[in-house]
Amino acid sequence: MHHAKHSGYTRLLEYMPGETIGGIYSKIPYRLRKIIASSISDTKGIYDSSSVQKDLALINRMLKNKDGIAHFLNGERDVRFSTYLKPLRNWKFTGTFHEPPDAIQEGVKNFKFINKLDGAIAVGINQLELLKDKVGGDAIAYIPHGVDTHYFTPVSDGWEQYTCLFVGQHLRNFDVLEKVVFELKRKLPQFKLKVVIREDFVKLLPQSENIEIYSNVSDEKLKELYRSASFLLLPLKEVTACNAILEAIACGLPVITTDLEGNRGYLDEHCSFMIKDNNIKRMVECAMLLFEDDAINQQMRMNARNQSLKFSWEQIATEMIMYYKTYFGY
Repeated sequence: MHHAKHSGYTRLLEYMPGETIGGIYSKIPYRLRKIIASSISDTKGIYDSSSVQKDLALINRMLKNKDGIAHFLNGERDVRFSTYLKPLRNWKFTGTFHEPPDAIQEGVKNFKFINKLDGAIAVGINQLELLKDKVGGDAIAYIPHGVDTHYFTPVSDGWEQYTCLFVGQHLRNFDVLEKVVFELKRKLPQFKLKVVIREDFVKLLPQSENIEIYSNVSDEKLKELYRSASFLLLPLKEVTACNAILEAIACGLPVITTDLEGNRGYLDEHCSFMIKDNNIKRMVECAMLLFEDDAINQQMRMNARNQSLKFSWEQIATEMIMYYKTYFGY
């Protein structure tokens, strides 16, 4: 429900060695796991029934095997009682963090267990300062989020000239979107915005006959929408790594978005317009340019695809393995 089958950070597992510990299946009854989880405060990071399963499964592996590495794919959750066993069994723990710094601190009031990690990985360059402060040590690194550049690919047979695309809901700035849509509709009656969004967020969209809404779309439909748009329009409140931006540029789509530190790790001026302070006038000017100048649009599409190749999962997995070797002697 959160993202397409070909999206998401767990895709990293397909390109890495090692064993996966999941939280779906368990020999421990769900009700018991629920009771355990409910008795433990979330102030030290999310810890729910699936966290109990993962924690116990990791402890079991640590008891059977010394000298290992555990990588928490979502460092904001699940880090708990296995940390007590870590020094006794000579394991190293690291975690990837996904939320912006303010959201991490809002969700994790007490860093007692996260502080026991031996390292941390930021998917946004804006997370590094916080992780260096809260986790400490040398093994703090920025390793970008990846994208499936084999699935998300461009087409060469053109695009819908006056159509742009908006994807997702997390940390999106719907107020800015509404103002940009109003101005574009005023300047360009044939303008159309296609929106891919969860049904429960549709109410946040501006009311306009120029908007087409898509929910619960197939992976193929999502890719088709990326490929056929003139550009991705994505005003944001904050960001670390954004699947929609990565998928868009992999499909050769120019991006108009907010100038945020997290975005600067993934985009540049050759494939995007990053607008400071979500300036409405500037966003509209950039949109009109991409609508009306096919040569610029085409060049930025080529640049976008080339930019995306830096974030192929093969490349990110190589960086991750080098991180393990550098800091943990893997």
